[in-house]
Amino acid sequence: MKIILNKQPDGIFSVSDKGYRLYCEKIGKTAYLYNEYKYDFGYLYRIDDDSDKDNRHYVCCLKDYGKYFVKESELKEKDILYLGADEYRADPILVEVVEELGKEASDKYSDLRVINIPDNVDYVIDKQDGVETLYVIGQSYWAEGV
Repeated sequence: MKIILNKQPDGIFSVSDKGYRLYCEKIGKTAYLYNEYKYDFGYLYRIDDDSDKDNRHYVCCLKDYGKYFVKESELKEKDILYLGADEYRADPILVEVVEELGKEASDKYSDLRVINIPDNVDYVIDKQDGVETLYVIGQSYWAEGV
């Protein structure tokens, strides 16, 4: 079984814009990436035009909400894709994206790596200052790929 871990100190498990786009392409959807901008009366969420040098969007939607929207509450939960959730660590499609893109799958807050562990084992992921380590419960095991 393959699992994705973050190995960047002070980082978080997060995927780049390019990773989101490729993931959505592989599932037959379009990624609508919005960035958050502060303005006088609150926040504006505007479609990402790829000019953001941070390579990090605020929210990925599977539905086109237009060029911009003002209230985050306008979003419907079913339309939001968040690949930083633990449930995606072993997602075969996201694993494929990370393997295919390499370092480009990571954003500036992450260094994503795919490791191999035996199938059907229980494990825990320990996070120390952002760096994640996987421990197989009840076994000593060296994970390849780290």
